[in-house]
Amino acid sequence: MPKAPRGRPAERYRLKYNRLRRAARALVFENGALCDEVARLEAKFLRARDERRFLLTRLLQLRALAGPEEAGGIW
Repeated sequence: MPKAPRGRPAERYRLKYNRLRRAARALVFENGALCDEVARLEAKFLRARDERRFLLTRLLQLRALAGPEEAGGIW
């Protein structure tokens, strides 16, 4: 990190302000990206959960139709 010039104090504070402003802007963008990623993963999780429930329901229906003598072969 380069040192601030030894010029006027107002110039040093202006440089520090600009540096902080850029850092804050970068953090805002990073936070937005992380929020998007969390939303994407949550949707993926919900979809997988719904698919699992559907498949389990379907399996139990097929086992009920197959009868007790053939149900043992499925599991």
